[in-house]
Amino acid sequence: MNCIIHNEIPAVGACQNCGVGICSNCINNGFKVDNKPFCKQCTIRCLENDLQQWQKELDKLKFKKIIWSIILILGSVVGIIFFMDGMKNNNLNFFSFIPSFFIWGLAGFWDRQKRKIDYENSKTMSEATRDGMMERDMYKDGSIFIVWAFKLIMVVIRGIFFPIFYAIFMLSGDNEILKHVKNLKIQKESFENQDN
Repeated sequence: MNCIIHNEIPAVGACQNCGVGICSNCINNGFKVDNKPFCKQCTIRCLENDLQQWQKELDKLKFKKIIWSIILILGSVVGIIFFMDGMKNNNLNFFSFIPSFFIWGLAGFWDRQKRKIDYENSKTMSEATRDGMMERDMYKDGSIFIVWAFKLIMVVIRGIFFPIFYAIFMLSGDNEILKHVKNLKIQKESFENQDN
C-alpha cells in the first residue's frame, strides 16, 4: 500500500480516522491526535469541525451581548426614571437605584440556570433522589424564605457591579475564541496549501 498523497512512496502508517496509508513524510509533517497521525483530508475535516464549533460559541456570545445590552438599557431607563422621581421629591438615595440593580442582576441568569440544569441532568437516579430528600428536609423549618431573601440580595449585589462586567465582556469577552478561530484557520490553510 502506498501513501494516499505521495502515490509513489510506500505507506508506513495509516490515518487513525479513515485508515488510508500515509508515508513517513506525511506522518512527520501532518496532524496528530494523541500522537496518532491523520491524513491530509481528515485533518482538514477535523479542523473544519473545530471551526464550526468555535463559530457556534461566537454566535452564542453575540446573542449574549445583545441580551446584556438590552438589560443595560432597560436598567438604565428604570434608573433614570427613579432618579428623576427622587430629584423631584428631594428623596434621592441609594435605594432609589435598587430597581436598576435588580434588573442588571438578572444578566447571566440563563447561563446560571443552564449550568444548574446540566448539573441536574448529569446526576444518577440515586443522587437525584438523595438531593431531593435533603432539599425537602432542609426547608421544613421555613428557612426557604431566608434562602430566597439571600438570593434577592445577591441579585442586587451582582447588579451593582454589572456595568463593570458589561464593559469587560464587551471589550474582551470573545478574545479567546477569536484567537482559537484565527489559529484554526491558519492551521487549516497551511494543511490545504501543503505540497501533494
